[in-house]
Amino acid sequence: MIGVYKYHFQLICMSVPTYYQKNKAKILARQKVYYKENKSIILACQKVYREKNKDKAKAWIKEHIESCRAYQKAYYLKNIEKLEKYQKAYHERNAEHIKAQEKIYNKENAVKIKARSKAYYQKNIERFRAYSKAHRWAHKNVGYLDISNKKMCCICYENSEKLHLANIDHLYKKNLKDWSRVCRLCHNLIDEKIKLMSLKVS
Repeated sequence: MIGVYKYHFQLICMSVPTYYQKNKAKILARQKVYYKENKSIILACQKVYREKNKDKAKAWIKEHIESCRAYQKAYYLKNIEKLEKYQKAYHERNAEHIKAQEKIYNKENAVKIKARSKAYYQKNIERFRAYSKAHRWAHKNVGYLDISNKKMCCICYENSEKLHLANIDHLYKKNLKDWSRVCRLCHNLIDEKIKLMSLKVS
């Protein structure tokens, strides 16, 4: 009898992928509807699960941190264009919501944020001094940059009220070719890209 059950179980396992491929659109549509109807319950369950398994998750991340970083870097490099487009589109669609969430988070965690930033600044004080010095030099010499439209971002070519002066390669050399005017979203994307590219993988 056990052998028969095993055989039936194997048949079911084999038929599941084919069924999913045939009815993928229907299954995804059902999942979306179910998620919309039961969103609050699902989020509550996820929260409870995360709180219960917080220590396990931290321990697993510590053990596999190098492989996680390597996977993250490889995935980002493969899908860099798609991810950047998606991030930008998401930020544009949800700009007001993101700002509201940031304000709430900053209010709730004001003491923690100050403590962290203070500790980080004390550790990297020389780096911060060099960073601010490089930006001061760039702001003085930014007039030499050949930009016809000062309100246009040099990456996405969209007009924005405020433009940031960003160092593209993050080496902060005294070379005007390495500096460009970019919008806030593109500046964030550049910083995220550099962070992932500079991850140390053994």
